[in-house]
Amino acid sequence: MNTAIKSIMEKQGITAHALAKKLGGNRSKLYEVAGGFSRATAPLQERIAEALNATKEDLFDEFGMARKCGE
Repeated sequence: MNTAIKSIMEKQGITAHALAKKLGGNRSKLYEVAGGFSRATAPLQERIAEALNATKEDLFDEFGMARKCGE
């Protein structure tokens, strides 16, 4: 599934590994969240949005799931 998170990461040339290091979090959790397979906590949503220079509303739906591209 292509998500807004993955799309922005690709445009900015950021890998999941690099983003996980920047966030100081678990790489496998980031893969799950970015892929739309797992919900992100509110603090994680904020950290991801900040790291990607985006708003959490652009990246996540009201349930904390990554938005699909075009949503």
